[in-house]
Formats: sequence, structure tokens, C-alpha cells
Amino acid sequence: MVDISQFLNVGALATLILILLQLLKGRIKTDYTPYVSILIGVVLMVLFGWIQALVKTPSDLVTYALSGLLSGLLAVGGYEASIDKIKLR
Repeated sequence: MVDISQFLNVGALATLILILLQLLKGRIKTDYTPYVSILIGVVLMVLFGWIQALVKTPSDLVTYALSGLLSGLLAVGGYEASIDKIKLR
């Protein structure tokens, strides 16, 4: 069963992904940054649900994967916004 706290974790996971992207900044090409961010988000959110034993049905798995996708997309937006801020300075 999915509750609202899972979607509140999306923002926290997006921040974690953003920090990971900053740490990996020199090691991955900037062209691949969105894909890496989305992949990290999906994997971490599904792993998070599996560790807490909240993934019981295939629909739960899809829901966690979609919220991980959303986390990855949020992190990409934050990463690109921070890059744009740096360029403006």
C-alpha cells in the first residue's frame, strides 16, 4: 500500500541524487547526467521500498519506480539550475 510519505521522500531523494551528481561531476559526461540521475532515482526508490517491505504487489513496484523517476527528474532540474546559476555569475 502506498501512502503520502513515499511522495514526501521524493524531494529528499532528489536532494541526495543532486549531491551524488555533484560528487560525480568530473567522472560522467554532462550529456549523460539526466539518464544517470533518473537511473539512480528509480533504483534507490525501489530499493527503499523493498528494504521497508512496502513493495508487496507489482502495482507497488510500479508506484515506487514512478516516484523514483520523479526524484531523478527533480534532481536533473536542480542540477541544471545550479549549472545555470554558476554560468550567470
